Amino acid sequence: MPIKRRTTYFIYPTIKEQSNDIHNLLNNEDEDGEDGDVFGRIEETSNYLNIKASFSKPLSKQEKFQIDVNELESTYNELFKMIGLLTIQYSPMSHGTPITKTIFNEYYNLKTQGLRINIAPQNVNSFKQYESVSDLTMNLLYKLMDIEQTPQLGMFFHNQWFRSQLFEQDVDLSILIKLWRSLIPNVSFPLTKSDLKTITSFELILNNDKIDFITYHETITNSNKISKNGDIFQEIGVFKIESLIIDDYDSCISGIRTSIPSKDENLTFIPTLLYLNSNHQSLNGFTSNHELIEPYGLHPTYKVSINNDTAYDYDFKPMDECKLLFNLDLPSNIILDKYQISNLVEFKSFNISNEMDLELPVYKINNSGSSILIHLNDSIIDEFKEFTIPLHLRYATPMFENDSFTSIIPTGNLYWSCPITSEEQNLISNSIFYERRLSIDSFEDNVKLYHIPNIGDNYLSIVQPTGNLSQGELIEFVTVICLISSLVYLIKKLLL
Repeated sequence: MPIKRRTTYFIYPTIKEQSNDIHNLLNNEDEDGEDGDVFGRIEETSNYLNIKASFSKPLSKQEKFQIDVNELESTYNELFKMIGLLTIQYSPMSHGTPITKTIFNEYYNLKTQGLRINIAPQNVNSFKQYESVSDLTMNLLYKLMDIEQTPQLGMFFHNQWFRSQLFEQDVDLSILIKLWRSLIPNVSFPLTKSDLKTITSFELILNNDKIDFITYHETITNSNKISKNGDIFQEIGVFKIESLIIDDYDSCISGIRTSIPSKDENLTFIPTLLYLNSNHQSLNGFTSNHELIEPYGLHPTYKVSINNDTAYDYDFKPMDECKLLFNLDLPSNIILDKYQISNLVEFKSFNISNEMDLELPVYKINNSGSSILIHLNDSIIDEFKEFTIPLHLRYATPMFENDSFTSIIPTGNLYWSCPITSEEQNLISNSIFYERRLSIDSFEDNVKLYHIPNIGDNYLSIVQPTGNLSQGELIEFVTVICLISSLVYLIKKLLL
């Protein structure tokens, strides 16, 4: 089966060099007498290529495997052709972990903690078919990943596609291997056990006729051996980074790349400049905090507070064309009242996707949730530093034994959306990190998003009261007694 493999390594300064003079890293010898440039970290033999790493000389790595859809197991071939656009993303939950910038900001700015599946069928004839194919695919993928629990959010409509998310279920990186073995059973999983130990997240991206399996390895402290295997097209890149923290919105890094030949052939290295600019950036010096104001009863309020780190200058001055936007996805048991929201002065405009009847209880609507995109006033960043969104809970289905249940709200995305030129977009599109994945900018052309990241968990829990059917007979009996007593009392008053 024709598989293309691309492995990209990123060399960071040593711990000592990072704290002293990092500019000597790439030109001088380190403490062990080895060259500090990329060639000093590469060892070649007739059978393999070895990329050296240690605790004092860490690496980051991205692995990408590209497969033609026609090569998939026949059971899934036609379905994936009908879908056309699909993204599966997984990162372990990291409660309370401080936000840091990494070389993989393009990916992590998409709020990938937990498991997220986005589906946008491209070859269907109606919205009903669009929804049914999405639902069928969701169920199939959960089955392939051996996930039995129903997603907390079900499936909901996000802008122009369907999404499902899991946060706290017992899910780990083994789902990557399960997907590979189900979709491509005739090809051995290409990563070693040592590779699997360093994976921090992964994604599967279906883009029409191609599927990409991408793994991210934030920190590698053991040397990596790469076999010279002529049976698979394999490209290797090794790039040097000046700092452990990437703060520049628009920068380049240099290094080398090579194609792995068959055994006994020497490698030919090509100097390469790698453009780091991307469509998703973190806004330097800004974070946000998302919460539900308590107590909330049946009418919760979603609050976003914006924090500015005074250690940073406010180095981002948005153009007049930039828009401050907030996107929030909601499960079907939560209502957005557009008439109430239209009166909020902090909002310039808003759009609700998959808007549903405000009066219906949960058991009278379909399972697809909704999404709201808000254009905020710019003054929220500079002056007010916070805003709120009023929400309402639908009457829930009565339950036996319990008088409440917990549902999940994924925290929203707060960001500046700024137009860029076609030339700049072409540069970004040719970057090694660019992927046509389903995300909040998927159906916009030539925009760059500057995210204000959330410092807490990427979801909120909400406890919703409901009727307890185990007490139903008692409640009905007491109600009848009260009605009869009231009626007797009224008749008595009228006759006397």
